[in-house]
Amino acid sequence: MSLAPSATGPDVDVPALLVRTGRPAWDYGALATVRTLGRWGIPVLVMAEPSERELLRSKYIAGRVAVPLSPEAPPERSVGVLNAVAETFGGPCVVIAGDDESAVLLAEHRTDIDPRLLTFDVAADLPRRLSDKASLAGVASAVGVEYPRHIVSTSTQDIRRFVDDVGLPVIAKSPEPYARLADSAVPFTRLIRTGAELAGIERVAAHGHRVFLQEFLARDGVQFWYTAGVATRAGEEPVVWTGRKVAAHPAETGVGVVNVALPQKQIAARMANACAQIGYVGPFDADWVLDPSNGALHLIDFNPRRGAQFRLFTTTSGLDGVRACHLHLTGRHIDWGEQVFGRVQLVENLSLAQGGRGRPRRYLRDPVAVERSWWAADDISPALAMAGQMLGSAGRKILGTAKGRG
Repeated sequence: MSLAPSATGPDVDVPALLVRTGRPAWDYGALATVRTLGRWGIPVLVMAEPSERELLRSKYIAGRVAVPLSPEAPPERSVGVLNAVAETFGGPCVVIAGDDESAVLLAEHRTDIDPRLLTFDVAADLPRRLSDKASLAGVASAVGVEYPRHIVSTSTQDIRRFVDDVGLPVIAKSPEPYARLADSAVPFTRLIRTGAELAGIERVAAHGHRVFLQEFLARDGVQFWYTAGVATRAGEEPVVWTGRKVAAHPAETGVGVVNVALPQKQIAARMANACAQIGYVGPFDADWVLDPSNGALHLIDFNPRRGAQFRLFTTTSGLDGVRACHLHLTGRHIDWGEQVFGRVQLVENLSLAQGGRGRPRRYLRDPVAVERSWWAADDISPALAMAGQMLGSAGRKILGTAKGRG
C-alpha cells in the first residue's frame, strides 16, 4: 500500500526499512540505500548481520532491527519477522527490498504483511516470474523482446545436446529465486569454457540439482547495458534510465565495477514498453546485451527491485530510484527531472582487481561525477572498515603463502 498523494518533498517522518535475505557480503547497494535516504533526513533501519561493519558504521543508519531473513525459513516465519519489526514503529514505514528473494516475499505475501509496511501493489506472482531465469524467457517472448537460448534441466543428456547446439562457452546460473542462497550447487554466475568445466556442471545436474545454462552473447564488440527506474502505475510506460557496464568482476560474467550513465533510447523504449505490457509496478533493474554490428538486442536479467548500482542513475531534480520509491509510497509528488549522463559509478575494491580496466577515465575522460561505492567525504567510516577488511585479507594470504614455503 502507499499513502494518498499530498505534498512535495520527502516525508522525513516516515522511516525506511531495508529488507534483505541470506548472508549479504560487501553489499554496496545497501550502503547506497542508507546514504541516499539518510542525506534526505529519512531514518533508515536495516536487516543486517552484526559483522557487516562496512555497512553498519555509516552515520546515516538509524538502527539495525534484525538479521537478514533466512532463505530456508518458511514464508510465514519471515512475514512474522517483518510484522514484529512493524510493531516497533507504530506508524507507516517504507519497505525497500534489497534482493530478489525479499522482493518475491513482499509481493507473494503482501496481504499477510502489516499494512503499516508500505510496499508496491505489484501482481503477487510477477516478481518471481521476472527473477526466475527460465520464466523470464516467457515474459520476454510475450512482450516481443529477445532472450538468449537456454536450458533448465537435471539431465546430462539435455545439457550436452544444448551445448552441442550453441557451442562453448555457456553461462551457468542459479535458475530461480532462493536457489542461489539455499542450494550451493551453482551459487553464482559462471562462464563454462571447457569440456572439463562442463563435466563438473553435468555432475551437479546428475545429483538432482536444476542447472540453468544460457547462450554466451559477450562476443567482441558486444555491449552490456542497464535499465533502471520506478514504475508507479500499472499499464503505463515508466521513465527509464540507462547506463553501460564497462568493466565487470569477474570480467565476463560478474557485477559491474565501472558503470557509466549514457543514453540509449532504443533500450529505454523496449524496457518502458515491457513494464507497461506486463503491468509491472515498483523499482526495476534490468540487464541487456546489445550487438552494435547488427543491432541485435537481448534482455538477460530483470530484477524486480532497485539494483546495487542504482546511484549511477540520478536526475536533475536530485532523484534516484530509492528516493522515488519513498516519495511514491508516502504519497509525495515526484519531480522526475532529466537523467544526468556522464556519471560514473565505481566499486573500488572490485575495480582494483581489474587493473587498467578498472579505471573510470579509461571509459570517460571527463566524468560529470564519480559515485564511489564505499568512499564518501561525508561518511568515511564504511570505507575505512572496508579498507581494514581488505588489508586483513591480504595479510592472511601473505601469511599463508609464507607458511606454505616454510
